[in-house]
Amino acid sequence: MIHLLRHSMIHQNRARKDVFTEGPWCVHGCTGTEIAVVANAESQILVQRTKNEKDFGARLYKPEDAPWGYSCVGKFGNVAKRRVNTIFDHDISPESNMVLGEVLNDRGNWSGYLPHRHPQPETYFFKFDHPEGINTIYRFGVERFFSLCQETGIDAVIVPDLPFEEHDEIDECAYAHGVYPINLVAPTSKDRIAAIAANSKGFLYCVSSTGVTGVRNTFQTDFDSFFDTIKQHASIPYCVGFGISSPEQVKQMKTYCDGVIVGSAIVKMIGQEQKSSVATVGTFVKSLRNALDDISK
Repeated sequence: MIHLLRHSMIHQNRARKDVFTEGPWCVHGCTGTEIAVVANAESQILVQRTKNEKDFGARLYKPEDAPWGYSCVGKFGNVAKRRVNTIFDHDISPESNMVLGEVLNDRGNWSGYLPHRHPQPETYFFKFDHPEGINTIYRFGVERFFSLCQETGIDAVIVPDLPFEEHDEIDECAYAHGVYPINLVAPTSKDRIAAIAANSKGFLYCVSSTGVTGVRNTFQTDFDSFFDTIKQHASIPYCVGFGISSPEQVKQMKTYCDGVIVGSAIVKMIGQEQKSSVATVGTFVKSLRNALDDISK
């Protein structure tokens, strides 16, 4: 139940099953507006505000006021495709000083977008339909997670959303169970490359280029400079991944590193051929192995 007081009084009973299948309800008011929200069941309410000295009447936005529309279709290999609704901004509410809306990402696509800005303040609040990344481990229990890793023979884990500087949150427990948390280092790591390379265990995952995982035809990274720093500080094997998808690329990369990491190309084959992909994947992986070993056939 929503009550708005000041310029007008509105009593509304509204419900939303979840953020993934139903549109938003939003109350927008200026400074001094009293807004009371009474929850008749367990609920989640997002309160967002910014500095705004304008005086305007309160408004209740309904789902039909903010219809979903697809954005960035086809861009960056379609990994930026997402459903967007804008509840209000300057165009919709000239007196506002905020962009407020929702973004719904398809599974496997970015949960954000390339750095950009709006003329109004913008804050992102992320909600996942199931735990992702490090939150999966926290929810499962750090000790329980790495204990089961040891029990099932897992030697290493990659937690891409856990920065190197925060790895101490899991490292001690992981090492106690014989599991290596693998660090990633990218061209954009710059001054951090030396520290990451010197303090990693297991192997070092070297990201070939900026962006997301996926098949690439060319690379723009200065590999000589990138791997020169890594070689000076790493005492463990270092492997390169992100975009490696052909024997030719493997031959190019093996001059810099100890191994290559191939994922998206194999996943694509499995997606295309399903259960019959075993032979195709086997032949492909063999061609990559041969490229590493300088075997022509």
